[in-house]
Amino acid sequence: MIGCSETKKELNLSEAYLKVELISSEISNDENSNNQNQKASVDITEKVEAKVKFSQTSEVAYEFEREKLKSPNNRILKGSQKAAIERNPLGEGIKYVLLAYDESGNFVAENYYSYGSENSTQPMKLDAGKTYTFIAYSENSKTSLPTIVNKEKISTSKALNVSGDLMVFKTKLKLNYGENFLGIILKHRFSSITTNFTIDPNTSGYFKTINNTYIFPTHSSANFNFNDETIVYNSLNQNGTLLNFPTLQLDQRTVSSYPSILISPTTSTVSLRFGSITIDDETKTNFIVPNIKITPGTKYILKLNFRTCTETVGNVQGMNWSYAEAFDWLGRSGIWKDGKFYLRGETISQTITAPASDYGFVFDITKLDNAFNMELNGVKLAKNEIQFEKGASSSQNIRFKDLSLYQGINSEGGNNIGAIYNMTGTSSAPLVKVVISKNGEVRIFGSKVSGGPLYELELFNNNSFNNFPWDKTKNNVIKVTQLVDGRTILIGSGSGKKKISCK
Repeated sequence: MIGCSETKKELNLSEAYLKVELISSEISNDENSNNQNQKASVDITEKVEAKVKFSQTSEVAYEFEREKLKSPNNRILKGSQKAAIERNPLGEGIKYVLLAYDESGNFVAENYYSYGSENSTQPMKLDAGKTYTFIAYSENSKTSLPTIVNKEKISTSKALNVSGDLMVFKTKLKLNYGENFLGIILKHRFSSITTNFTIDPNTSGYFKTINNTYIFPTHSSANFNFNDETIVYNSLNQNGTLLNFPTLQLDQRTVSSYPSILISPTTSTVSLRFGSITIDDETKTNFIVPNIKITPGTKYILKLNFRTCTETVGNVQGMNWSYAEAFDWLGRSGIWKDGKFYLRGETISQTITAPASDYGFVFDITKLDNAFNMELNGVKLAKNEIQFEKGASSSQNIRFKDLSLYQGINSEGGNNIGAIYNMTGTSSAPLVKVVISKNGEVRIFGSKVSGGPLYELELFNNNSFNNFPWDKTKNNVIKVTQLVDGRTILIGSGSGKKKISCK
């Protein structure tokens, strides 16, 4: 028998090891959650809506509100849940630092990490049975970190001259012997803003240029005090923060900026300034939208809708046909209209006379089953009948520009879009809107739900729009046509439009 001897090492029960897990970054839409030193400084409502003149005959309606945040299961929060937080993972390789302070506020340790590679950093070695204050910080960058000064005492420790996306986490934790785990959630300390520009469905044209767009004034940087989590703002930048946009595409009527970090205390007096912006044939320089709101640590969206002011020329001319499917004595499907039987596949029509106008023609449809076309001065609106229904006698050939489909997927998420014949619009919120510009260009807009907002549509499946010969000096003859296909409904109204001065 072989004898074995064993040397027992004395266990050090005073040692504690701290491993970290960065769970997420966090941003809030609760305006007081990150603003302890300014809570009562400015009285700002949840949503701001206003208008500003773009030119004598056009205006911009804008609204500024806290962006709807998503819960961890990606569900948008509503109603009483509006004071919400949104958590997202950091990008791979984002740098952050963890500081440890003892109960007397003295600095005792620090570790440097890259998100996704935490296991490559040795655990922080501290004393078991003691309580520490832990502070993690980052500026959401793979290459840089905030500059920290006076870190020897928590009472004097601060991040100095931060100009990036500052994120901070702070907590107290009593450590046990052996391995301990700390879950970190970095909280954004400056505000985030995204801008969304749209051209109103009743307005022709598209965004041709958007240059040198700034939110101003803002601050060039700020200092963050780790002890009381207050922010001290440094020199004021009168030029402000530049907003960045994707490259504009031809015929683009909606554009959103990339999110921008704004360094500013709570205020409602900053402005949006366009160096230049061109829509259709109109260019404005140094155009300003005033009274934009900033609250530190809060996520906002600024929506601008550009519209031309118009009035109706002549009478609004309506259509109101609704015919149930019927069968003739041979059992053939069709409809009865004005005492005449129209077979499935035959065309019914109605003519509208539109007086001369300098801004084209608008036709609003409030009920449709399930296709239509139009002619203007003898030229067809589209090469083929515009078919909204899936599975009809002709192929569906119109869809939303975001590739959503009637009776199909909604690219915005949520439930599928229903059949157009099950939806209903109103005069103020039509189901379908046809806009013929002063130059004869055609655009069609549709709603995804009854009474909902309008989205631009596009033809596909071998269908295309024609340019109409719109006459600005004499009457235009418009004929609305519809192929009979079982139940046949088209209810709407149309009128010429003339530019006027905005009120």
